Amino acid sequence: MQVFGPGQGDGFVYVYREGALSAVGHDLKLRIADFKLEIGGEPLIQAELRADSLRVAGVLKGGTVDEREPSARDRREIEGNIAREVLEAGRYPLISFRSSSVETTGEEARVTGRLELHGVVREIAFPVRLYAGRAVARVTIDQPAFGIKPYRAFLGALRVKPEVVVEVSAPDSVWTV
Repeated sequence: MQVFGPGQGDGFVYVYREGALSAVGHDLKLRIADFKLEIGGEPLIQAELRADSLRVAGVLKGGTVDEREPSARDRREIEGNIAREVLEAGRYPLISFRSSSVETTGEEARVTGRLELHGVVREIAFPVRLYAGRAVARVTIDQPAFGIKPYRAFLGALRVKPEVVVEVSAPDSVWTV
């Protein structure tokens, strides 16, 4: 079994805004600062992350990430809102995934398993692709399907889209297990 965490693997959440006042908000790239990814045991893939460990990596602008934005004060406020109001990390401190099947075909795999998020368990499926020396998984999560109310401000005129994208990567050697 191979175990990855911050440093050996990467985890990001991409959050997009909508609403009449969306121009005053930011599309964000969030780094998952505290996670553990295990590959090669039973189940084949399992992951666990702390719900209060999302950190603002930067603002998404035209396909790139501006790591200088937002300000340090805004970062702290965003991170606090995510932990307290959106993910309710005090009540649901851990997010976990356990695979039930992994079908590998060459340089791609299809992973199916159970995601526990915000006290709700749902089966999800997603591809894992080999890219630039990394095994990269991307999955779109519908927040309301897990009982999560997407962040809203200004009476809903600024809000986060219900779908967020989670991306996890590890060295591509994980597929040799």
